[in-house]
Amino acid sequence: MIPLIITISIASLLILLFFNLKKNEVKVTQSVAENKEMADQLGKDYLTIFDNDKGFTQLAGVRHQKMNNELNFRINEQVYLIQEPTNKFDSNAIKVINDNGIKIGYISKFHNTELIDLINNGYYFIAVISRINLDEPDYPQATLEITKTKNRNFIPYSDEELLNLTRKGEEVIENFKRDSKNAYEISKKGVEFEKDKNIVEAIKCFEEAILLPNTPPNSYKRLVVYYRKIKDYPNEIRVLNNWIESVQNSRAFGYIKKDEIKEIKSRLKKAQILKNNLLNT
Repeated sequence: MIPLIITISIASLLILLFFNLKKNEVKVTQSVAENKEMADQLGKDYLTIFDNDKGFTQLAGVRHQKMNNELNFRINEQVYLIQEPTNKFDSNAIKVINDNGIKIGYISKFHNTELIDLINNGYYFIAVISRINLDEPDYPQATLEITKTKNRNFIPYSDEELLNLTRKGEEVIENFKRDSKNAYEISKKGVEFEKDKNIVEAIKCFEEAILLPNTPPNSYKRLVVYYRKIKDYPNEIRVLNNWIESVQNSRAFGYIKKDEIKEIKSRLKKAQILKNNLLNT
């Protein structure tokens, strides 16, 4: 008798579970259908950045475009949207450049298709930096205010001029990369001269390296050591000041420990004291 009761109970539970699953399946199907209907009604305007002719969007990739610790744009600056169909990550990419042709970021991928559709329908865009957020210096954020118009006169550059501006900006970036690489190679050459005990040539290499962007810190470190040894305090002070400026302008400044800047400034203070003592003797 007991086994029969257990069997009936299990069967009842299985039937109840089956009907609950069916009920949930119907709900899910209805939910999917409702969401699809809503999406069809909203269409692509669901992600639109425009309210009538004006809208706002986040400038994407800002931190990846910085050449140093300074932003390449300012508040209320007009910037320009350029399609980048050769972009290997997104053929619909739209880059944003400043008046110098320097790329400062991209239109969010959620909005670039919408803008391309508008471009194909004869629209132009007046884009202005409306907001900059530096609460997290390593992850700067900026907002674009974009106004769509069919009046080409609102864009101060012709298509050809924008193309030339872009090329000019790309050239600046390439020069920066080249000079950064040269700084590393020259600094490395200075280390080789050190190993050969050719200190004069080593100093020449390190001095040449610190004139270039993204100079390896070793060039500054070795110069201040050599100038301290020969009591050339004016040159030590000059190099230390340049070192501080280099660190502050570095892309990696946000990642460098504050103690490092503090250490350089401490050495600068010591060098100034030594210089004054030498002058008073």
